[in-house]
Amino acid sequence: MKIEKCFGCTACVNICPVQCLQMKPDAFGFLYPELIGNCIRCGLCEKVCPAEIVIDKKSCGEVCFAAIAKKRHSESTSGGIASLMSTKVIEKGGVAYGVGFKRGKCVYNRIDSLSEIEGIRGSKYVQAELNDTLALIKCDLVNHKSVLFVGTPCTIAGAQLYLDNQGIDMEKFIAISFPCGGVPSPLFLQEEIGEINQTNITVKFREGRKYLFQCKTLSGEVLKSQTRVRSPYLIGYDYRLTLRSCCYSCLFSKESRIGDITIGDFWGLQSNNEPFKSLYKRQQTASLIIITSPKGEAFFKFIEKDIWLEKHSLKEAFIHNPRLHEPAPAMTIAAKNFRSKYMQIRSIKKAIYSSLSLYDFFKEYYRYSKLLQPFHFIMGKIRTQ
Repeated sequence: MKIEKCFGCTACVNICPVQCLQMKPDAFGFLYPELIGNCIRCGLCEKVCPAEIVIDKKSCGEVCFAAIAKKRHSESTSGGIASLMSTKVIEKGGVAYGVGFKRGKCVYNRIDSLSEIEGIRGSKYVQAELNDTLALIKCDLVNHKSVLFVGTPCTIAGAQLYLDNQGIDMEKFIAISFPCGGVPSPLFLQEEIGEINQTNITVKFREGRKYLFQCKTLSGEVLKSQTRVRSPYLIGYDYRLTLRSCCYSCLFSKESRIGDITIGDFWGLQSNNEPFKSLYKRQQTASLIIITSPKGEAFFKFIEKDIWLEKHSLKEAFIHNPRLHEPAPAMTIAAKNFRSKYMQIRSIKKAIYSSLSLYDFFKEYYRYSKLLQPFHFIMGKIRTQ
């Protein structure tokens, strides 16, 4: 396999019977498997690689749902559905896996108590470290626990191949994916955080529809806060300069989906029915739910009573969320320039600023500046006349 195709799912590392593989960072901080021992040529690593094995993806049908959790939705980035799913599984004695911050790093966490859900709430625009997550999931399933796993589509693909090749019964494994726009490197995140003591902090990327870069202590003290147009990290993400190589040709950003349910933001939602219309107007965000398997359908029915729902056609969701049906555009000249510059100067800020033109920065400011929001509103009205 060509290394640029690797998703970093760790399935190969976890399944190796002689532990001769280890995830190690490249020059940009992305983790890749590296041979550290004597390979016995068993071929198991190839059998669990989602970049090599064609995985059955599931049709989305023709309908989807706009959704807002009935409890604590205001604390979430979108409609609070991932947190609700985790809550329902844990209440029934199961465990949930999601992404949060631990000792300053973005990692997949195993949680089995309701008090831990806050730690995995919200969007994380960075590639999270899996470490021994797949082995822990296997152990939980062997012990007959229900497991909810919320992750990128490629990570779910790796987990499914790993569990299937181990002969694990996946009836209690509920895989929740989301429309992924690609993942920046953890190294870039650490650099953006800077000299702040990273041991006991968390990073916030969104407040509802508003994007920001905010570092906070676990007690809530804000140590650093930047708007979308002033954060080099978010500018690099917006212009897709900082993504993992495989993200530019993602195998999973397609209409057929991986996992049991796809959730995300329902961008561009046009709500017409009460009480959902009033809720959405007040909340300004709602989750998208797409059911992609019988197991997902059964789980949806289990949580349905705790959600305000509105049915929509899948085409509506596709209009404003292109990652549901196509990957991020191919690596641009600017992205290639960024990588070249970063190798020379080892500064994400300087590399991003020197890779983009003044016109690019004007476009970023034009799209997201609060000062221009009234102008955007007026132009939007004119276009709809």
